[in-house]
Amino acid sequence: MPDFQVATWFAFVAPRGTPADVIETFHKHFSAVMNSDNMRKKLQQQGMVPEVTTPAQLSAFISSEVKKWREVITKEGITAN
Repeated sequence: MPDFQVATWFAFVAPRGTPADVIETFHKHFSAVMNSDNMRKKLQQQGMVPEVTTPAQLSAFISSEVKKWREVITKEGITAN
């Protein structure tokens, strides 16, 4: 598939309906850890590129990934065994 890019990514998510203030508090603390020099260095040593986004950006990214892979699965006729 020309011009098709695949990347591995990891994210922390919460159940649907989690109160916004809980999400924001978690995001604040998680971002502080992920943006610390020590954590960034450890992740980079493992070949990772740490990127912290907002909850809204993560939601949009996940939606775009679902759309992309749904199209691939449909186009290629991929099924589960």
